[in-house]
Amino acid sequence: MSATLHARSLELSRTEFLILVALMKRTGRVVTRTQLESAALSSSGGNSLDMHMSNIRKKIGAGFIRTVRGVGYVLHEEA
Repeated sequence: MSATLHARSLELSRTEFLILVALMKRTGRVVTRTQLESAALSSSGGNSLDMHMSNIRKKIGAGFIRTVRGVGYVLHEEA
């Protein structure tokens, strides 16, 4: 799946795309790990979500997604 950031095409896996959509729907607010796992992953637990978040951050660049330790993630409107 693809998305665009600042006129640059991003190639995302289906799971990465679903995670990003879930974050975008709640931009500026914390999205819990459980919410993200429910939205994008077939099973919860393990480090699958962490791996996908790492891949997304590499593709979109630093400063867009902040980790809220022990809770989840926040997508910032402006990075």
